[in-house]
Amino acid sequence: MVDPVTDDPETTPESSTSVPLSAFVCTKCGADLQLEEGVDQTVCEHCGATFAHPNAALVGAAQAESITSEPSAPPLPEPRTWPTWVVLFLVLPLGLIAFTSVFLIIAALVMEGPELLQDPDGLQGWIKEISTEPLGVLILIAPGQLFFLALTIAAAWPSPDPLSKRLGFVRPRGSLRTWILLCLGSPIIQIAGFSLAGMFFDMNETSEQLEILSGLFTSQSGFLGVTLLILLASVFPGFSEELFFRGYVRVGLERRWGFMVAVFLPALVFAMVHMDPMHATAVLPLGLWFGCLAWWSRSTIPAIGAHLMNNLFAIIVSREAIELGDDSGAAEAPEAAAASMAEFGSFALAGYGACLLLLLLGLASLRLDRSK
Repeated sequence: MVDPVTDDPETTPESSTSVPLSAFVCTKCGADLQLEEGVDQTVCEHCGATFAHPNAALVGAAQAESITSEPSAPPLPEPRTWPTWVVLFLVLPLGLIAFTSVFLIIAALVMEGPELLQDPDGLQGWIKEISTEPLGVLILIAPGQLFFLALTIAAAWPSPDPLSKRLGFVRPRGSLRTWILLCLGSPIIQIAGFSLAGMFFDMNETSEQLEILSGLFTSQSGFLGVTLLILLASVFPGFSEELFFRGYVRVGLERRWGFMVAVFLPALVFAMVHMDPMHATAVLPLGLWFGCLAWWSRSTIPAIGAHLMNNLFAIIVSREAIELGDDSGAAEAPEAAAASMAEFGSFALAGYGACLLLLLLGLASLRLDRSK
């Protein structure tokens, strides 16, 4: 231990090696320390820090200067986003159209023969026909969902991040209660979609694609048909589409572009891949909602749950509407038809009202989580 500096001008050989008093500073606050002779510890008068061995705990001015003069680390390079753009605007549209079209043509040739393609309306008529059968669910829905899943994994695989992190398939931030409530309340966003589509289209005249989709939802019967419908029209899209749009695309874009691009752009392309203009307009608010859930939670899991619940709710409402219409005997009894319409209105109102309540509770829970 170096001897403390004293006021005695006559120093011993040991004291000649002492560090000057001005070189001693507190390592906690930087204030000058007052050293006293014969004391084994020093207390900083400014911050109260105590040093049991002064010369071991203190930093000389020259040493401090050498520390501060060290070069800073170079800035990190900006994350690459061009692969996400290429996949989103080139690989997805070209691949999805080519894959589903080729699959449909092959399925039509195998089931009906080459003569089907000779009729200009033959393929479209065949699609409407099989949409009422369980096989139609497999042929019309499964290929597109398989393509989404394969594209998502292939695009995310080269990333240096783990696959689950690159796809946002991680534990959501916030409480489990919040995300359950928001997922269960998500079907109320359909009202916003209907309102938006009603501004541009006559909702009383549905498009041909929506008629086929309605046939898929309402014509399936028996355990096999209903099970395939729920799996391929609700569960499978929830996973495959959300892992791509709110997983791969959102995570890739938010690293550099922030909320507006990472949420709005995937929602816009999500709507566009539904092909039909009326359908695309109606699902745009849903895409924005799914993106907000993924952004708030920093996870794809709540968006998957919300997408699943939305599709399942749409299936239930569609099937209930057809069932009540069939039971009413509308052609023979207008009064029964009116009663069935009133019953369906009450059913839909109760369903959407429950979703609205759950959504409001979920938003309140989210606000509480974020305030902690």
